[in-house]
Amino acid sequence: MNYHQHSRKRSRLKSTFYAAVIVIVVFFMLTKFVSFFTEPTTLLDPVTSTLWGGENKFSQAIRNSLSFFVEKTNLVKSNVELTDRVRSLHSIELYVQLLEEENDKLRNILGKRGGASTNSIVAAVLAGPGRTTYDTMIVDVGTRDGVVAGNQVIVGEGVLLGEVIEALPRTSKVSLYTAPDVETHVLLNPDNIATVAVGQGGGNYKMIVPRDISILEGSIIKVRGSRDLVLGTVGNVKSDPADPFQEILSKPPVNVRTIKWVEVIVDK
Repeated sequence: MNYHQHSRKRSRLKSTFYAAVIVIVVFFMLTKFVSFFTEPTTLLDPVTSTLWGGENKFSQAIRNSLSFFVEKTNLVKSNVELTDRVRSLHSIELYVQLLEEENDKLRNILGKRGGASTNSIVAAVLAGPGRTTYDTMIVDVGTRDGVVAGNQVIVGEGVLLGEVIEALPRTSKVSLYTAPDVETHVLLNPDNIATVAVGQGGGNYKMIVPRDISILEGSIIKVRGSRDLVLGTVGNVKSDPADPFQEILSKPPVNVRTIKWVEVIVDK
């Protein structure tokens, strides 16, 4: 009886011991399992380091690419702005150059004829041949400036162009002596042969002189009754042995279509 009780007691002690061991082993294993997931760097550190390193390099590459495109865009914008500024400066330079040329022309007009500048007015040509009819031009001076019908108009080095046929307060209409059928008494150099230059229109004159008079192309045609005014130059001489007269064609020594400034002589 006592033997069975003692044996049963020993069996319970063994069961308790084994259970305690199992509990300890399970607790140890659970501790390791939890540690594996809560502190993965001990086992996965090489893998995670590689992944993070690759991600950093990729991010840096993206940032570098974005920075390149931003810098390129800014460079293109700066280049466009610089180009526009250069064009603007070039336009200003051309404008200044044009003004200087116009000022030089005005200085030449005002200073070329000495005392004559005291009785003449410089006028801008508002419209000239090609934009007006019948060899006429419109200038920006009028009666308020002392201009009246009949005032002569000159250009350049004393080249006589025509005369005022209508004067308004602020503008005047000028008829060129090249207008059809307008007659101007002239002298042909070098022998000062007196004749009449008849306007043919389109900036041309025609003169008729005896065929036995020698006329050279390029000879100067002066206005009779003036000391230094020039009407034009001889351009072409037409002669026919059967005709006792010869025909002389001439034109002003300036291009009347490109004239921008003239002088109006206000007291003849």
